[in-house]
Amino acid sequence: MTAREQLAIALAAPIVRHQGGDDRSFGGGLVAERAASLLDALFMVKTAEDARALLASFGEHGQRAEWTQYRHHAGGAWKPGPEDESVVRKAAYTIAHRDELGDRGLVALDAMRSCAIAGWSFAAGLLPREQALAAIGHGLLASVVKVHKSWAQVAAQLRLAFGFTEGAVPADVDAAISALETGDGPWRDLAWPPKVGPAPAKAARDDEDDDEDEQGAAAPPLVALRLTVDCPGCGLPLSPPTIGPAARCRHCATEVAFAPDDWTYFFARPVRTPNADDPYINDFGKRFFSRTDVRAVESIACPCGAPLALPASPGVLACGTCGAITDVRVPDDHARAIHPRVRLVLEPRPARREVAARCAACDAALPTTTERIVRCPGCATRTFIDHAAARRPTWFLAI
Repeated sequence: MTAREQLAIALAAPIVRHQGGDDRSFGGGLVAERAASLLDALFMVKTAEDARALLASFGEHGQRAEWTQYRHHAGGAWKPGPEDESVVRKAAYTIAHRDELGDRGLVALDAMRSCAIAGWSFAAGLLPREQALAAIGHGLLASVVKVHKSWAQVAAQLRLAFGFTEGAVPADVDAAISALETGDGPWRDLAWPPKVGPAPAKAARDDEDDDEDEQGAAAPPLVALRLTVDCPGCGLPLSPPTIGPAARCRHCATEVAFAPDDWTYFFARPVRTPNADDPYINDFGKRFFSRTDVRAVESIACPCGAPLALPASPGVLACGTCGAITDVRVPDDHARAIHPRVRLVLEPRPARREVAARCAACDAALPTTTERIVRCPGCATRTFIDHAAARRPTWFLAI
């Protein structure tokens, strides 16, 4: 048995024992029907693709990213609405337990669930053993070992994590954790710190085109990008006007810095043609909650929709239909962080059209503005205004 499999078995043990499985075997020794039933009931996993996608999600960010967001915002300028009971509870829990969870956050919980999903996917016949083990995020396993000092600390973090996600650790799960702490089982068998083992090579699969999933694959000659992040100051959506080092929130004036590594993270996923009903990738990250749209395109267009000619050199493009200006520039470090072979960056200048609107509560006239949220001077209600100035820009990269 490899070090990776030993660690995966031990991390999955609380949920495997809780569900009546053998906590010393990968997959819990369950029959295929029982494993498939647990995957469906607990994680809505029905197919091999469901399993791979969920394991990739846990490996990349999981629920620990949600903790990062709450830890950053709770107690600050952002205040959840009282109608959002779950959000209010999580925010209060974050304030009370910020130091206890700390940087470890929900990493132990994510690892437990990820290892259980991988094991049950093997037991259910969805994934071969090697693919199931390889699908567990290597960085996730390494993080568990790095940020915890003992199995007892893993147990404490699991209990705290359940307090954040569910309000309290379920009694039967708590009993399973206690049994692993004090009795025989994989936690006693595997001394701390356990070995993670080497990162597995990407397993070959017959049902996909590997070239499509490789980040190093050749990029299309023209790519359209859109990005929105949640402002760390007020939590409202922020669409940077350019691919650059900083952006200022239109609502609270917080200046948000973007390093080249941030742009790499935002747009590191393979370029695909997105589903028309759900074109954006929503992602909890270490610093931001972001929404991105990355697609290959045949041509560039003005924000009004009119086609524009692709220039051969830097300069400006003026739309013949609406007169809007698109700036064409050479790439800097931030743009090259998205793709090293980018030759031109095309960015529309932000719209400045002022809009008149009325208060959503008292119907009073609001000040004419280019802002997307305006506070009524009479009743103080904040009204969202959907106008051109509020829309996130579409940038184009010529590769």
